[in-house]
Amino acid sequence: ERRIKLHKPAELPAVAIGFKGAAASSPDFPPLNLLASILSTGQSSRLYKRLVYDLEIATEAGAGLDEYVDPGLFTIFIQMQPGKTTVDAEEEVYRILHDIAENGVTDEELQKAKNNAQVDYVNNFKTNVGIANRLGYYEVIHGDYRKSFDVLEKFGKVTGDDIRRVAAAYLGERMRTVVTLVPERQEST
Repeated sequence: ERRIKLHKPAELPAVAIGFKGAAASSPDFPPLNLLASILSTGQSSRLYKRLVYDLEIATEAGAGLDEYVDPGLFTIFIQMQPGKTTVDAEEEVYRILHDIAENGVTDEELQKAKNNAQVDYVNNFKTNVGIANRLGYYEVIHGDYRKSFDVLEKFGKVTGDDIRRVAAAYLGERMRTVVTLVPERQEST
């Protein structure tokens, strides 16, 4: 694990946790992408529900996965509520990740993530610019624009066991870099 404290003018503390992800062409990319959705898409997502609603320690909680030729980052970001610490948020994030790595996700969570992936995919093809961007992106990143037509099938084949496996393989304690924003008062001039 690597840790960094970033001191800068800000209103509230925040924490970003980064893990090395999978390359866009990796068979692990679709389950990692769906895991990011399970963690942070919508108010019923694992991070948002637990940190924002249940514990009321965060104003924002999100996760995302970079889609590059080379492995990008799987990132979790938490913006704290006033008076709350990033330590509490980190502990809860690690509990959630450990639970997924040990017990997996529910069928409902997985289906919701697949539905969101399908909607995002279809929305990319609603305009000529969207079509051009998506096909060009797949030509550059994946080496063949036709691979863009296999996306839904790849996401559709992801199982709960795949999610559990990638959570255990990619999101472990020794694989993370943690950046904590420590707010400082801005000097008035």
